Amino acid sequence: MLDKNRKNIGTLKMEKYERRVQYQLGDFLENGLQLALVNCIDYTASNGVPTAKNSLHYIGAGKSLYEKAL
Repeated sequence: MLDKNRKNIGTLKMEKYERRVQYQLGDFLENGLQLALVNCIDYTASNGVPTAKNSLHYIGAGKSLYEKAL
């Protein structure tokens, strides 16, 4: 190691060096990765009636009470 005057001030020894490659999605797709899309529809009654403003799936003018809370 050198200081700002380029004078040797010490040494650095490494006992182990490990190089890791970090792959990205494009790398996997280029090498044949296939993706599948899964869709789900929630028919449970716990979401509430879509015409009620307190429903998670409110259909109507304006925002639902859930959206206003965000």
